[in-house]
Amino acid sequence: MAAASIQLNVRSIKAPFNLKPVPKHSPKLTRISCAAATKPPKRYSITLLPGDGIGPEIVSVTKEVLKLAGSLEGIEFNFQEMPMGGAALDLTGVPLPEETLSAARKADAVLLGAIGGYSCI
Repeated sequence: MAAASIQLNVRSIKAPFNLKPVPKHSPKLTRISCAAATKPPKRYSITLLPGDGIGPEIVSVTKEVLKLAGSLEGIEFNFQEMPMGGAALDLTGVPLPEETLSAARKADAVLLGAIGGYSCI
């Protein structure tokens, strides 16, 4: 009886890219923060410019959100509300009073609600 034989020619196939194993991550929640060379102050002054239309509503809600976020992070916000736009025009006769501009320049940040759409009758 004759013995049968099979010969297989197998070549390995190399992918056109490198496959790296995915590192295993710990299931712990981690808080990542970025710090500058000096610690930022924990107190910030913000000039609020509610403006016109929906602006006062937006600024009011945003102020409460900032207070909550600040309380969670140990940051205190000092708010100063100033008139701008049509509201300022009604109060002072000019849309951007000098006092508002001065307060905005002195503040760490300015939060503008909305201006525009004001009609003078």
